[in-house]
Amino acid sequence: MISNSVAAIGLEGVVVGANRLSGELDERLIERLVNHAQAADLKVTLHRSFDLVPDPLTALTLAQSLAIDTILTSGCAPSAIEGVHVIAELITYLESHPATPRVEIMAGVGIHAQNVGEIVRNTGVRAVHGSCSQAATVTSGASDFGYADHRRTDRQRIVDLREALAPFHAVAAQ
Repeated sequence: MISNSVAAIGLEGVVVGANRLSGELDERLIERLVNHAQAADLKVTLHRSFDLVPDPLTALTLAQSLAIDTILTSGCAPSAIEGVHVIAELITYLESHPATPRVEIMAGVGIHAQNVGEIVRNTGVRAVHGSCSQAATVTSGASDFGYADHRRTDRQRIVDLREALAPFHAVAAQ
C-alpha cells in the first residue's frame, strides 16, 4: 500500500479526501484511507474536498470521528480571506466541543503576507498553508500537455509571510 511506501521514506503524513456527488465526504472511502495511513503511523490531512461539503460542521465531526489530524480549508469559499467566518466557526466549535484527538484547522488558498494577519486574527487559526508562488514561464514541453498555468515558489514571498506571522509567534510564546 502507498502509505507503507510513504512511511518507509520518512514522510510524516498523507493528504486524503473524497466526496460523493452530493458534496458530502465519502465516509467509507476516507475511513479506509485513514486506516491505512494510521496503520503505517502516518498523520492524515483532509484536503480541500472539505470545502465542497454542504455542511461544514457535519464534515468536521466526521473528521473528528475518523481521527483525522488536520483539515486544510478555505472556509468553503474560493479563498481563505473570503471564508474567514466559516473557519472561525469551525475553530469556535472545536474549542467548545473538545475531542481527543483534536483536529487542527489549517487555513489555505490565497494566503499571503498582506492578508495572513487578518485571517489569523479573525479566525484564531494556528496553522496556515500558503504556496508563496508566482506565475512562471514553462520552458519545457509541459504546455503542450495543458500545463500552461505553471507556478514557482518565490523565496521573498516566503520571507514576507514569515515576517507577517512573527507577531503571532511572539503572542503564542507568552
